[in-house]
Amino acid sequence: MNYEDTTDNETPSCPYELTYLVRAEEESALLRRLFEVHGISLEREEQLSKIQLAYPIKGELYAFMGGTRFSASPSALQALQAALRLEKGVLRYLLLHPAPSAPNSAPGRGRPFGGGTSGRASFDANRAGKSGGEPTMLSNEALEKKIEEILQ
Repeated sequence: MNYEDTTDNETPSCPYELTYLVRAEEESALLRRLFEVHGISLEREEQLSKIQLAYPIKGELYAFMGGTRFSASPSALQALQAALRLEKGVLRYLLLHPAPSAPNSAPGRGRPFGGGTSGRASFDANRAGKSGGEPTMLSNEALEKKIEEILQ
């Protein structure tokens, strides 16, 4: 395929994480080429590992899973996504815009790149109705009183 250079120096680049499944190990070189063509700077790349899929994807029972962290402008990111959709060797991909990690969080705990969680996947206890501290214990009399208030 012939890809155009879509480097955009006018807009600031943002950090992203890409996790992908490819048919063969050689496809990772193609992905690196796509990053170069679109002017995307790689920050970190995970080693590919062969995995057994839970169900066939495009007729494949096994795939190579990899990941990368990079910075890209919005226009370069759109061009990369379009190119990934067209590549037959890429079975699936997940693109995340990671939230900044907390200053006192331990790196490498639960995340492939040691970063924070995705903004959409984080849980906010205050929004879920928790007050933030330990749950208060009520006596049986207090519980019965609450139940009577609710039933009235």
